[in-house]
Amino acid sequence: AELKKQKESGNPVDSEEIISQLANIIVCLQPRVEATQSIVTSAVDKVIVNNPKNVQTNLFLVEQTPSAERIDSFADESTGFNPYSSWNNNYKAAFELRETWPGWMSSAGASIDSACRLRTNLVKRSNTEYIFNDLSVSGAAGNATGEVAKDIMGADGGLTPTERRNRIYDMRVQVYVKDMIGVQSPVLTMTGTVIE
Repeated sequence: AELKKQKESGNPVDSEEIISQLANIIVCLQPRVEATQSIVTSAVDKVIVNNPKNVQTNLFLVEQTPSAERIDSFADESTGFNPYSSWNNNYKAAFELRETWPGWMSSAGASIDSACRLRTNLVKRSNTEYIFNDLSVSGAAGNATGEVAKDIMGADGGLTPTERRNRIYDMRVQVYVKDMIGVQSPVLTMTGTVIE
């Protein structure tokens, strides 16, 4: 929005300066329950954040819990068995952060911190993979994994609300004569709300 505002006003646009002010990014991950009804050896879902310019931000990676209706839909009506319980134990996800040296180490001997800080409820899921990839080092030598990667990213599982919330949005639908959007007024406008 800020880039668009500057461009429309005729002022020079400094996208790097604006993006450096980025505070929080929220990624909602809805696990593919159907794909993990048996034991899996590799991550079913993977989120990769590519941050070569070491932009400072907080990334909230939020695993979305299936609704009760969706969980019930997995049940076998003939046996009553519901594979959701095994999915909850077997589901495996992966998070990879890619940044460039020396953005994640302020000085020699200092603690190693990434510019992008991870906030996620996946921390509590023991079979989630974490990788920190130093883009200035080629191959596997630039990778930190597991607890080391979580430490670099400052991974914190206590900041994501667990309660379910409904959100109400205003909604407006406009109908125009073909090819007349922005030229003529809409022939019909409908307003209302929608609940997520």
